[in-house]
Amino acid sequence: MESEGGRSKEPLPRKPPSKAQQAVVFVLTFVCYAMFHVTRKALSSSKKKLELDWGMSVQFLGLLDTVFLACYSVGLLFAGHVIDRTNPKVLLVIGSFGTATTAALFGAARVFNIHSEVYFGAMWGLNGMFQSLGWPCCVSIMGNWVGKNSRGRTFGIWSSNLSLGNICGLLVGTLCFQIGADWEMVFLGPAAFMAVWAILVGVLLRAEPDRQHRPMATVSDLKTSLNDVHEGPHGDGPLPGSPMLLPGPPSLRKRQLQHISHEAAEPAKNLSWFQVWLLPGVIGYTLANVFLRFVSYAVFFWLPLYISEALNETVGIADLMSSLFDAGGAVGGVTLGLIADLVTRQGGSKSMVIMPSLLAAVPAFYVYSFVSNGVLAFNCVMTFVCGMLINGSYNILVSAIPAEIGALSQLRGNKSTTASVIGIMDGVGGIGSAAAGVAVAWISNNWGWGAVFYLLMSTSFISGSMLLQIWIQDAIRCKKHRKFGYTKVLR
Repeated sequence: MESEGGRSKEPLPRKPPSKAQQAVVFVLTFVCYAMFHVTRKALSSSKKKLELDWGMSVQFLGLLDTVFLACYSVGLLFAGHVIDRTNPKVLLVIGSFGTATTAALFGAARVFNIHSEVYFGAMWGLNGMFQSLGWPCCVSIMGNWVGKNSRGRTFGIWSSNLSLGNICGLLVGTLCFQIGADWEMVFLGPAAFMAVWAILVGVLLRAEPDRQHRPMATVSDLKTSLNDVHEGPHGDGPLPGSPMLLPGPPSLRKRQLQHISHEAAEPAKNLSWFQVWLLPGVIGYTLANVFLRFVSYAVFFWLPLYISEALNETVGIADLMSSLFDAGGAVGGVTLGLIADLVTRQGGSKSMVIMPSLLAAVPAFYVYSFVSNGVLAFNCVMTFVCGMLINGSYNILVSAIPAEIGALSQLRGNKSTTASVIGIMDGVGGIGSAAAGVAVAWISNNWGWGAVFYLLMSTSFISGSMLLQIWIQDAIRCKKHRKFGYTKVLR
């Protein structure tokens, strides 16, 4: 930090982004990632056609899902670390074009009469690798434009792009087959749209506001932060492991200010991949996400089949009913985001909202197991409710939480780690996704669908339990925050 005459020379503050700029970033990234899920849904929508018209076996179609998830998860583990060190916009465009190209090549197999299983496996595996760039890039960019007390609400609304993309992908497949188009259009249509949108992203999207570097902390700034209750990055509430300090005598406060201002003057540094694992809450959230993704993908893969068998509905009706799980996730993400913002303003954190939601899914699945064989309306309601609790929690867990951890890392003198945290959480979470399809198939064949519901209940409970320690720490911190007016400082 430069000085003149013994006084700190303070850099000019970064100009806050306008509402119009934030809206452009929101729309561009929202639609961009929704298209990742539309192209991902193409295979699921076309499986019956690929089996009947192209001679693919059920086993090979299941293998394609496994190849995709394996490549996607491995890509996520390391993509986030690369994204934090480069321009996320460039990698987002590369991921979008790569996803569109591989999806188009998969669909083009019918045009060129390609039946090679190696070809299909390679295209869908590459598709998974390119898709692994989408979520970390989008959340990292959004995190640069969202601040103050709106992170939970904004990410709650924005992360509904996952559910919307799944629903739109299902509708694209249904529409194509209803108008007489063959399965290649389910891949080629979304791929073309995604390529066009990638061009718009490359031209219009800005990864950060104009003034990219946060102004260095000064002693006067830190005095203000010690006199006022500071609630984390952008005022969004304390995070797990955040140091708290009870106001003390002037001599102690002076030593703290000198120590903190010295650290604030140091240049930001990159954390290694292993150091990111040790950031507060990363391990707990990652383990919770493994079981949460197990539940989410178990429902994603098998709910249509269960509805068609339990209610004797057609495949088309079963697909539409299963989309209520995604719709519930969109509503749940917004609802939990709003509640999370209220909690963080009281000194808590978003884990205090996610854990109760996951535990509430246990009785919800129990009720669902009884009403699903009865009235159709009850089935629809419980599908929606379970989607709110499971996918709503997932939306917040893999968007707002990494953004908070990344912001806290910046406060401690490091460069943003948002994308790295997402890569670890979702990459390791892929273990749950991959296990879901195999586990549900084996259990349903041997013990029936009733046992599957007990599996969903137990994994939901385990996922919530993984956040128990973080939840207790946050509850204690929240109580002290309200009682004593604790102040968070950089360590």
